[in-house]
Amino acid sequence: MPFEINLTYPVTTPIRQVTKPEYLFVVLKSKCKNFEHELRRAELSIKRYDSIDPELSYIAVHVRDSVYQKTAAALNLEAENRKYGFTMEYKACNKDEYYPFSQRQKHQMIEHLAASEIDLPKYVFGATCSYKENQILVDYFPLHDASKEDIWKLWGKGQFLKVFITWFVFAKTDQLLPIFLLGSYFGEKVGLYFAWTTFYTGFLAYLSIPSIVLSVFQLSTMTFDHPLILLYSLVVSLWITIMNQMWKRRENSLIRLWNMHDFRAKSTERKNYRHELDIDERTGEVVKLSFIRSSIRKVFFSFPMIIFGLGLVAAAFIGFRVWDGINSSFKNTILVGAINGISIFVLNAVYTFVARKLTDLENYRYEDQWENSFIIKIFGFQFVNCYISLFAIAFYDGSFNSIAYSLGAIFLVKQFLTYITKIVLPYILNIIKVRITDKKINALENDRAVKVNRDLEMEYSRNASMETITNYCEMIIQLGYISMFSSALPICVVFALLRNMLLIKGWFRVTVGEIFSSLNACRRPVAAGVKGIGTWMGILEVLVCLIPSSWQLYRRW
Repeated sequence: MPFEINLTYPVTTPIRQVTKPEYLFVVLKSKCKNFEHELRRAELSIKRYDSIDPELSYIAVHVRDSVYQKTAAALNLEAENRKYGFTMEYKACNKDEYYPFSQRQKHQMIEHLAASEIDLPKYVFGATCSYKENQILVDYFPLHDASKEDIWKLWGKGQFLKVFITWFVFAKTDQLLPIFLLGSYFGEKVGLYFAWTTFYTGFLAYLSIPSIVLSVFQLSTMTFDHPLILLYSLVVSLWITIMNQMWKRRENSLIRLWNMHDFRAKSTERKNYRHELDIDERTGEVVKLSFIRSSIRKVFFSFPMIIFGLGLVAAAFIGFRVWDGINSSFKNTILVGAINGISIFVLNAVYTFVARKLTDLENYRYEDQWENSFIIKIFGFQFVNCYISLFAIAFYDGSFNSIAYSLGAIFLVKQFLTYITKIVLPYILNIIKVRITDKKINALENDRAVKVNRDLEMEYSRNASMETITNYCEMIIQLGYISMFSSALPICVVFALLRNMLLIKGWFRVTVGEIFSSLNACRRPVAAGVKGIGTWMGILEVLVCLIPSSWQLYRRW
C-alpha cells in the first residue's frame, strides 16, 4: 500500500488504517463472562477466544471511531486541527476538522473506557490483588498491527543509513520519516529514544575522523602516549559539548513535529501499585493509600542493598588490581581487562535485576516516580562499576599503555556480550517460544470445541515490550567511555560507531519487523507521550560538566 504522509504535519498515525483488534485482555476463563459484560457496558467491541492454556481466555478489543470521538470529547483531549493549524480541544461535532488520533491517545482512551467499568490493576494477581480468589485479569496490553510491516519495509529500503546521514550532515528534518513513523507506532517516548540513539551514533561519525588519524600516528610510533593526545582531548571535549547543544535543538524540532510542545503529561498509575482503599474525611471520596511509605522502604531496603552492591564492585576492583600487580605483562593486562569486562557486565545485569525489585518494593504509585528512582539506582551503580578501574589506572598508575589495553579489553568484551544478550539470545528464545506454541496449537486443531486464534497466541507468547531505560543507560555509559578515556585508545570510537549501527538494526528487527524468519519477539508497548528525554538530559549535562578527558589534561599539566 503506498505511503500517504504529509510531512508538514507530525506523523502521529499508523500508515495503514486497520480494523483488527487493538488491545488484548488475558482473563481467567472461569470469570470471563462477567468481565465481558463490563467491557460491553464501556461500549467496547470485543471478541472472545480460547487459549491453549485451559484456564485462560483472550478478549480482543476493537474500538469504533464513533466511540473514540465521543470519549475524546468527554476527556477534553487535545488534537491538531486541520483548519486552524494548531492544537485545540477536541469537539465531536467538528470531527472532520481534526487529524486522526495518535496511538498514545487511542491507548489512553481504551484504558479509560475499560477502567470506567472495572478497576483494572485491582484484579491483576501479583500486583494490587492480594488474594488469588479476587483475580480476574492475568495481563492486558496493546496489539501489533499491519503498520509494523510497512515501517520495516521502509527501514529496509536504505532508510536506515539515510537517518544517520541526515544527523551527520544536518539535513532537513523531513528526511527523518522512519523516526516519525516509529514515534507514531510506538509512541513519542520510544520514538525519542530512537531519535537520540541515531543522533548520537551519527555524531560519532564526526569524532571517528580524528580518532582514525590519531590511531594511525599511534601505530606509526608504536606507543599510545603520543603528543597529539592533548589536542585530541580538547577535540573530544568540544565534540560532546556541541553534540549536547545540537541535540537540544533537534529535540525541540522533533517535539514540535510530533505536536508535543503543548503536551501536559498525566501521571500514569502503575499496574503493581499496592494499596488499600480508604475514604477521605474532608471530601468523602474513595482514595488509594499505600501500605507503607516509600521513604521508609528506601532506608531499610534500598540503601543497604546499594551499599552492598558498591562493596562488591570495590572487592572485585581490589582483586583485579592485586592480580594485575603480581604480573604486569602485556598478556596478563589484556587477560585481567577481559575478565574485568565480564565482571562488569555480570554485575551490571545482576544489579539491574535487584534495582528493579527494590524500586518495585518502594511501591511508587506513578510511572514517572518509579522510572526516576530506577534510573538513579542503575546509572549510579554502573557509573562506579564501569569506570572505577580505568580511573584508578589513569590517576594512580598514569600509564597510557595500561589504560589502552584495559579499555580495549573491557570495551570489546562488553560489546560482544551486549550483542549476544540483546540480539542473539532474544532471537533464540523467541524461536523456542514460537515452536512450543505452534505444537500446542496444532495439537488442539482437531478439537472443534476449542476456538484458538494463532495470532493472539503469538502475541501473548512474545517477550515483554522494549524498555528504554536500560538501553539509554547503556548508551550513556558508552558515551562516558568515549568522552573520558578514548584519548588512550581512540580507535574505540570507530568500534562504538559500528557496534551501535549493528545493534540498532538488531533492535528494529526485534521490535518492529522480523528476525530471519518473519517472527516478532516483543509485545507492543503502551504508547506514551513525553516532551523530551527527561532525566537523561540532566545526566548528559552532568557528564559534560565533568570536563571530558580531564584526567589526560591533568596528567599533561
